[in-house]
Amino acid sequence: VHFNQAPSLGLVNLKDWTTHLTNVVTYDYDGAIQGTKTFLQPLDIKENFDPATINGLSVADLVARILTKSTDQTILGHYTFSNSISAVDVSASIIDGIAMSDLVLTDADAYMSGTVTFTQNVTFLG
Repeated sequence: VHFNQAPSLGLVNLKDWTTHLTNVVTYDYDGAIQGTKTFLQPLDIKENFDPATINGLSVADLVARILTKSTDQTILGHYTFSNSISAVDVSASIIDGIAMSDLVLTDADAYMSGTVTFTQNVTFLG
């Protein structure tokens, strides 16, 4: 199709074309977008994502309550995990009610004092 002059559009898909173009955001737009937007496909954010709220919750308030997967954090509250947890380096003075200072490791030298009762056979090496 060849036009002798630029076409003038009134309605496209039952929308006033001039009004519609004032609401279009171009790919390279750099500014604020207001209103509610629904993405029907997954949204991939390439750079910093800095919203004030997510699902009505203040992001600033959430930051203090979020446990991250890979950063150092001091956990101040009491958490219960319902599944197993894997850890590379754990530092705890008591695990499952047992003081770590009361344990003797099988792969390290140790000195035991006091009365020790072994309930099974003991093999001394060396």
